[in-house]
Amino acid sequence: MKGRHFSYYFLALGLISLGATVLFGFFAALQYVIHDFLKGTLDFSQMRPLHVTSAVSWIVLTATGGIYFY
Repeated sequence: MKGRHFSYYFLALGLISLGATVLFGFFAALQYVIHDFLKGTLDFSQMRPLHVTSAVSWIVLTATGGIYFY
């Protein structure tokens, strides 16, 4: 069971990425509804790929952590 501690790193990074997914999705939804929200810093076209990439990364990271755990 030497490799089990690596699984915790993957699971922790997966949960952090899940939080980023929720945060980017929330900001993108607000910007979709309120068009001037964060207009100068991040546009909706920049926020959407961040949301999708972090969503895919949390799935991959937690699946990898689950494989290492078992």
